[in-house]
Amino acid sequence: AAATGLACFIFRFLRRPQVGVQHSTVARRIEHLEQILRVKLFDRIGKRYILTQEGELLYTQAIEVQKEITVFERMAIDQNAMQGKVR
Repeated sequence: AAATGLACFIFRFLRRPQVGVQHSTVARRIEHLEQILRVKLFDRIGKRYILTQEGELLYTQAIEVQKEITVFERMAIDQNAMQGKVR
């Protein structure tokens, strides 16, 4: 469950720009994430962040996990829709 939550966080973090969030806040979040994972995800060039090879791999995996979660959610919705009395 923790890995899924982490993958979802990474997916959201990389896909959606952090509009209205200070650069220093984003930098701290990235640094914290890299410490947790013990891997450098970004190369920093000024205020720009470029994914490292490890970051690209993790991003690709996060997308796959997100796809699987979406499939699971749809299956759960379909399962719930099929329950009830049949007349």
